[in-house]
Amino acid sequence: MENNPWIEKLNALKNGEIAELYVPYADFMEFRKGWLTFENKMHFKGIASIGGNVTYVYDPESDPGKKSDSEE
Repeated sequence: MENNPWIEKLNALKNGEIAELYVPYADFMEFRKGWLTFENKMHFKGIASIGGNVTYVYDPESDPGKKSDSEE
C-alpha cells in the first residue's frame, strides 16, 4: 500500500496523542484506505456533521459486535 498520510493520524488518535480526528468529506476515500488497514478499526467511532464531514474518536473499550440494551 502506498504511503497514506491518514495512517499516521489514525495511529496518533489510537495512541491518545490527539483526542479526535477531523476528516473532510473530500478526503474520506483516502482516509478510508488507511482506516481499512487497522485490525481494530471498529473501535474508531465517526461523528457525522452537515456536509459529509466526519470527526473520529477512538474507544478501545467499545464492543462493536454487542447489541445495545435498547436493541435486546
